[in-house]
Amino acid sequence: MTRRKSLPPQLRTGPLSVEAARELGVSRGRLRASDLEMPFRGVRAPSAMVVEPLQRAQALATVLPPGQFFSHQTAALIWGMPLPWSLAKDVVVHVAAFKPNRPTRRAGVVAHHLTPGTATTRRSRGLPVTSPETTWVQLAPVLNLYDLVAVGDFILRGTDELAKYGYSPAYTPLATVAELESATSLCRRAGVAKLRDALGRVRDKVESPRETRLRLTLIDRGLPEPEINSEIYSAAGKFLARADLSYPDFKVIVEFDGEQHRQSRYQFDRDIDRISALEENGWRVIRIRESLLRDNPGEVARRVRVALLQRGWTPSA
Repeated sequence: MTRRKSLPPQLRTGPLSVEAARELGVSRGRLRASDLEMPFRGVRAPSAMVVEPLQRAQALATVLPPGQFFSHQTAALIWGMPLPWSLAKDVVVHVAAFKPNRPTRRAGVVAHHLTPGTATTRRSRGLPVTSPETTWVQLAPVLNLYDLVAVGDFILRGTDELAKYGYSPAYTPLATVAELESATSLCRRAGVAKLRDALGRVRDKVESPRETRLRLTLIDRGLPEPEINSEIYSAAGKFLARADLSYPDFKVIVEFDGEQHRQSRYQFDRDIDRISALEENGWRVIRIRESLLRDNPGEVARRVRVALLQRGWTPSA
């Protein structure tokens, strides 16, 4: 059996254009071997690598002509925006260009022809991509209102790579409310009414799409808007907790009952101690399972309503 010729490091670790591979000495026959995959015409990548939508975008970027950029759902994935599973796993890659240029047309690519001045572009992960605010506008036709607000919340909060290593987060917003408003004002397509509605609902400090859904569930059922991720202290100034959602005037906290305390005895004990300390300081803690929010949002709102009424809240007429 003839042993396959070793591939250059650039092709063993990521996608590469056929042209670049040939310049590195890879023969045409070697490029047809079974350990390589053709995610797009003119591109090769290790077979085991090109499986995720983001990796497909990275593969296409190796042959993307100047002046073209990723947009819509693909841009959202590059920015790390939270998308519903059905969109996050879509292998189709969205590419755009400004008129009179025409975006590339290949199998597995959706091409968008944009009018100059209707979108802005930046770079993320080393790739040319529509700006966060433009991407948000482009998502409006394919997202429901809650998911659109969740993406807007993510944009206002931004990201912090150090946070996942246990450091205190110091988020840098991807865009401002003013930039979202400006991008919305340029929208002349389906979804503009939804965008205007979402603009009034986006908030900073939100740390997950489920927090967005919980907040909107409460507000849309007639409850007051809660504070988001506020730090709670005792009368003596001792830190007690950081609450997902809270009503300080009525000393009511609403938070998710996560799976982590079931999987870790240490976390389980910490949760008990934390809730005990909050209750000793007069706080009412309402814990919501994510499955309950998904399957019976009305019951979620009812529980919070009861707690607020018991603490002196009076619904407006």
